[in-house]
Amino acid sequence: MPVVMYRAISILLAGLVLGPAADAAACSCARTPVAVALRDAALVAEVQLVEVQEAGQRLRFRVDRVFASRIDVEEGEHVWVQHVECNSMPYTGADVGSRSIAFLGLEHGGLVHHYCSLEISAWQPIPGPLLEARRRWLRERGR
Repeated sequence: MPVVMYRAISILLAGLVLGPAADAAACSCARTPVAVALRDAALVAEVQLVEVQEAGQRLRFRVDRVFASRIDVEEGEHVWVQHVECNSMPYTGADVGSRSIAFLGLEHGGLVHHYCSLEISAWQPIPGPLLEARRRWLRERGR
């Protein structure tokens, strides 16, 4: 038998003997469409990372431009966000100063950024649904 066949049989037998891993879990995310992420987010804003508490992955962002919000927040305000990791790289102090358009959730009264949260570069063109949401947010505030 060729070596490839022996390896295939060994892998198959190992799977049968060991069985499925009971505690196996995977982190996988499909790219969420902007309109869906916008609908589900508590806050969608262009933000700049100001501070990282690496041990607990708490992030402090300055909110530069709000597109949509279900919470009371003003532009220029700082907000604390809990970053929930899975297979994503944790934030470090080297990330301070980075800018993005973040889609943040709300859990247990606090803002969260999950490993599957949509995030758009602050340097790319802004998608139409975000521009519409921004106009609506400004109109609601009489601006």
